[in-house]
Amino acid sequence: MRKGHRGCLRIATLIILTCPLIAAALPLPQAAAQSSHSTSPCCSIVAQALRDYGHLKGGIKRSEVEKYFQLSGGLSGRTEAYYVYRECHLIQVYIKFSPSPTSDRDFSPDDVVSSFSQLVVKVEPMD
Repeated sequence: MRKGHRGCLRIATLIILTCPLIAAALPLPQAAAQSSHSTSPCCSIVAQALRDYGHLKGGIKRSEVEKYFQLSGGLSGRTEAYYVYRECHLIQVYIKFSPSPTSDRDFSPDDVVSSFSQLVVKVEPMD
């Protein structure tokens, strides 16, 4: 190796060894942003909505759904309906039901969930 190249090699080695140390010492802007937002009231509502959404499963009754979500004001039928999260009506889920064979009532608490959508955030139209 030529004499001039050894100097460059030493500088490159020094840079490679010190960059991780410098990077570790600097605060990361994304981490700071995430930690400040994760403590906001909005994030806690979304986190709770996701936990409550985890209770939805095919085969549970409408009465179980309505512990966490309430019927939206939009068009709904016995076999399908939009539900909104009780704590924030912008968080919605679309649920399909199988009617309970033991009840002929519309929106029977015994209707059974057959499928449901992912949670969505949606502004309801103004009248």
